[in-house]
Amino acid sequence: MTRFSFLGGCMFVLGLDVGKSELYARLLQIPEPGKFVPLGTGKSVPNTAKGHEQLLAWMRKSGAGGEGTSVVMESTSVYWERVAMTLYEAGCRISVVNAAQIKFLQRARCEEEN
Repeated sequence: MTRFSFLGGCMFVLGLDVGKSELYARLLQIPEPGKFVPLGTGKSVPNTAKGHEQLLAWMRKSGAGGEGTSVVMESTSVYWERVAMTLYEAGCRISVVNAAQIKFLQRARCEEEN
Protein backbone atom coordinates (compact mmCIF):
# COMPACT_ATOMS: atom_id res chain seq x y z
CA MET A 1 0.00 0.00 0.00
CA THR A 2 1.39 3.38 -0.97
CA ARG A 3 1.14 6.37 1.32
CA PHE A 4 0.77 8.75 -1.63
CA SER A 5 -2.73 8.57 -3.03
CA PHE A 6 -5.84 10.62 -3.45
CA LEU A 7 -8.08 9.76 -0.54
CA GLY A 8 -11.64 10.67 -1.31
CA GLY A 9 -10.36 12.77 -4.22
CA CYS A 10 -8.21 14.94 -1.95
CA MET A 11 -4.72 14.97 -0.51
CA PHE A 12 -2.34 17.40 1.16
CA VAL A 13 1.27 18.53 0.83
CA LEU A 14 3.11 20.08 3.77
CA GLY A 15 6.26 22.07 3.05
CA LEU A 16 8.62 22.52 6.00
CA ASP A 17 11.45 25.00 6.36
CA VAL A 18 13.55 23.42 9.11
CA GLY A 19 15.62 25.46 11.52
CA LYS A 20 17.52 24.59 14.67
CA SER A 21 14.91 26.12 16.96
CA GLU A 22 11.86 26.63 14.73
CA LEU A 23 9.84 25.02 11.94
CA TYR A 24 7.98 27.05 9.33
CA ALA A 25 5.15 25.16 7.65
CA ARG A 26 2.93 25.75 4.64
CA LEU A 27 0.02 23.42 3.90
CA LEU A 28 -1.48 22.88 0.46
CA GLN A 29 -4.59 20.93 -0.43
CA ILE A 30 -4.68 19.08 -3.74
CA PRO A 31 -8.37 18.53 -4.61
CA GLU A 32 -7.42 17.06 -8.01
CA PRO A 33 -4.16 16.30 -9.82
CA GLY A 34 -2.38 19.50 -10.85
CA LYS A 35 -4.44 21.83 -8.66
CA PHE A 36 -2.92 23.28 -5.46
CA VAL A 37 -4.93 25.29 -2.92
CA PRO A 38 -2.99 26.99 -0.06
CA LEU A 39 -4.63 26.48 3.34
CA GLY A 40 -4.22 29.45 5.65
CA THR A 41 -1.10 31.53 5.85
CA GLY A 42 1.31 29.00 7.27
CA LYS A 43 2.43 28.05 10.73
CA SER A 44 5.52 28.48 12.85
CA VAL A 45 6.22 26.11 15.75
CA PRO A 46 9.24 25.34 17.94
CA ASN A 47 11.43 22.49 16.69
CA THR A 48 10.74 20.49 19.85
CA ALA A 49 8.59 17.48 20.68
CA LYS A 50 5.84 19.83 21.89
CA GLY A 51 6.14 21.91 18.71
CA HIS A 52 5.89 18.77 16.57
CA GLU A 53 2.64 17.87 18.33
CA GLN A 54 1.36 21.43 17.75
CA LEU A 55 2.20 21.02 14.05
CA LEU A 56 0.27 17.76 13.86
CA ALA A 57 -2.74 19.31 15.63
CA TRP A 58 -2.68 22.24 13.18
CA MET A 59 -2.52 19.86 10.23
CA ARG A 60 -5.36 17.70 11.54
CA LYS A 61 -7.51 20.80 12.04
CA SER A 62 -7.34 21.26 8.24
CA GLY A 63 -8.05 17.59 7.58
CA ALA A 64 -4.41 16.78 6.81
CA GLY A 65 -2.18 14.17 8.40
CA GLY A 66 -1.92 10.47 7.88
CA GLU A 67 -1.83 8.65 4.56
CA GLY A 68 -3.26 11.52 2.54
CA THR A 69 -0.39 13.86 3.40
CA SER A 70 3.02 14.14 1.78
CA VAL A 71 5.65 16.18 3.65
CA VAL A 72 8.61 17.83 1.93
CA MET A 73 11.36 19.23 4.13
CA GLU A 74 14.93 20.35 3.77
CA SER A 75 17.82 18.35 5.19
CA THR A 76 19.16 20.99 7.56
CA SER A 77 21.95 19.35 9.57
CA VAL A 78 20.23 16.91 11.98
CA TYR A 79 17.38 19.28 12.87
CA TRP A 80 14.91 17.62 10.49
CA GLU A 81 15.23 14.10 11.90
CA ARG A 82 12.90 14.25 14.93
CA VAL A 83 10.06 16.03 13.12
CA ALA A 84 10.42 13.61 10.20
CA MET A 85 10.00 10.64 12.55
CA THR A 86 7.01 12.24 14.29
CA LEU A 87 5.24 12.89 10.99
CA TYR A 88 6.18 9.46 9.62
CA GLU A 89 4.78 7.78 12.72
CA ALA A 90 1.57 9.80 12.19
CA GLY A 91 1.30 8.12 8.77
CA CYS A 92 2.58 10.90 6.51
CA ARG A 93 4.83 10.27 3.52
CA ILE A 94 8.17 12.03 4.07
CA SER A 95 10.56 13.47 1.47
CA VAL A 96 13.81 15.05 2.66
CA VAL A 97 15.58 17.16 0.06
CA ASN A 98 18.77 19.15 -0.16
CA ALA A 99 18.07 22.83 0.60
CA ALA A 100 20.16 23.88 -2.43
CA GLN A 101 17.80 21.91 -4.70
CA ILE A 102 14.84 23.86 -3.36
CA LYS A 103 16.68 27.15 -3.89
CA PHE A 104 17.58 26.31 -7.50
CA LEU A 105 14.06 25.05 -8.24
CA GLN A 106 12.64 28.37 -7.02
CA ARG A 107 15.12 30.30 -9.16
CA ALA A 108 14.14 28.27 -12.23
CA ARG A 109 10.45 28.88 -11.58
CA CYS A 110 11.03 32.63 -11.22
CA GLU A 111 12.97 32.72 -14.49
CA GLU A 112 10.13 30.86 -16.27
CA GLU A 113 7.62 33.45 -15.07
CA ASN A 114 9.69 36.38 -16.41
